[in-house]
Amino acid sequence: MTNIKNNADTNSALKVDSIRKRKPPPVILSNAEDYSEVKRTLEAQKVRFTANLMNNNQIKINVDNEHEHRDLTKTMNAANWQWHTYENKQTRPIRIMVRNLHPSCKPEEIKTELTNRGFQILDVVNKIQKRKDNNNKYTVTALPLFMLTFANTEEVKKIYDIQHICNLKVKIEALKSNKLIPQCKRCQRYGHTQRFCQRDPNCVKCAGQHLTAECSKQRKIAPKCYNCGEAHPASYRGCMVAKELQKRRDNLNKTNKSKTDPRREFVARKTTSELTFAQAAQGSVTREPIQKENDKQIMELLQNIQIMIDKLAERIDKLEARNERAIAQKSRNQ
Repeated sequence: MTNIKNNADTNSALKVDSIRKRKPPPVILSNAEDYSEVKRTLEAQKVRFTANLMNNNQIKINVDNEHEHRDLTKTMNAANWQWHTYENKQTRPIRIMVRNLHPSCKPEEIKTELTNRGFQILDVVNKIQKRKDNNNKYTVTALPLFMLTFANTEEVKKIYDIQHICNLKVKIEALKSNKLIPQCKRCQRYGHTQRFCQRDPNCVKCAGQHLTAECSKQRKIAPKCYNCGEAHPASYRGCMVAKELQKRRDNLNKTNKSKTDPRREFVARKTTSELTFAQAAQGSVTREPIQKENDKQIMELLQNIQIMIDKLAERIDKLEARNERAIAQKSRNQ
């Protein structure tokens, strides 16, 4: 019994150490024209890092722990570099939805009550619903739905055991996962969010180099997408860039899921009438079908990338032709 207990304690300690040693997310440095300067600046601040070169003069920088991650981002801000990073999945807060809580309940009261009950609650937000009437005016309605954010150190089971808040019987639900590729509301690029972005801003309405809140574009003027140049806001999910990147992400997720899905392994090892049970159990069945499927998916991904490149090239040609016509028209008018 003692040995069993010691082994359990050892496994728990190893698990905790493994969690602690997980590296923070990488930091992506944009428009890095002089890597030597980047290296000198980081080394001068004693930032220990490793780096990978990416497309478009981007550099992916990795550090070993949260302390070095803070030193890295602090140094990059002081140097006025453009960069973005991602939320750390190991330390990000726990968010849940609470149903059947009256919308007149004050978030401050909810937070105070849960704090007094021993919960490490960070934020309470009442969800709202916007509707447009016949006069194109929006009406806002508060819903009996609240999003609660807890510190990552909180026990998940303890949170889901909550039954009453403000003496009202509530239902606790996990947040629905969003399968859409994230888009930054600051720079309008895809793959990260504004909370972790230090790039130059781009307007979602006119593609200008300013924050959307500072845009002076009038409604009668057509919008312009920062990502493709078409006449629509950059947040439009029908944008050809958004659709192509979403397709690539979905294909990648599907490939990764198939690699870890035990049912796929079973299909690959499925025996035919000529194979004995012993052969199947020993794993002697060929895995050629898996290789063919992987090759097929890779080819489809490469074809999708080529299609995207062709579309972007076509769009650039049209934009250049449009600019040439505008210049010619301007010359004739003069």
